[in-house]
Amino acid sequence: MPPFFVQLRFPQGDRWVTVAVADSRRAAAAYAGAAFSNAQSEAGLHAGGVRIVSEDQLRRLEGAGGLDEARLSTVGRTVGGSDS
Repeated sequence: MPPFFVQLRFPQGDRWVTVAVADSRRAAAAYAGAAFSNAQSEAGLHAGGVRIVSEDQLRRLEGAGGLDEARLSTVGRTVGGSDS
């Protein structure tokens, strides 16, 4: 199963920010809800959008560079994905 990237977009931001990568959509959805509710930009603004994208979707949307950036920004942040 491919990894799923959790990304936030903040007001006045022109790009998505990867905040986590999960090994299941279920785990990504749980993390996305918490991240959207609690994350703030450096300016103290709350996120205006959240998305969960697979590796293939991210490559299509952002290109290889966007996928590489997402991978690098989440090193050490993988969250579990067990459905048990």
